[in-house]
Amino acid sequence: MRRLYYGSAECNGKQIRYSLTVAVMEGDIEFYGVAAEMEGEEAAAGDLTVSRCRAEAFLERLRRGTVPPSALRDVVEDWIEE
Repeated sequence: MRRLYYGSAECNGKQIRYSLTVAVMEGDIEFYGVAAEMEGEEAAAGDLTVSRCRAEAFLERLRRGTVPPSALRDVVEDWIEE
């Protein structure tokens, strides 16, 4: 799995770094996910979509909302249910 840096945001004086994760499956199909990292704390959710555009739009929502790694799972679950 590859990680591509997407952007960062500041939350309570701490930097949160967001990344797009890319996993290549059988048949060269790419599955995209997201990751967030802040001062040694890290969370990731992989294989969310085959649409890079959709994954990047979600990453932008995470960045604008300054979602920390500790809340990533809950936000991902809400996004999946949309």
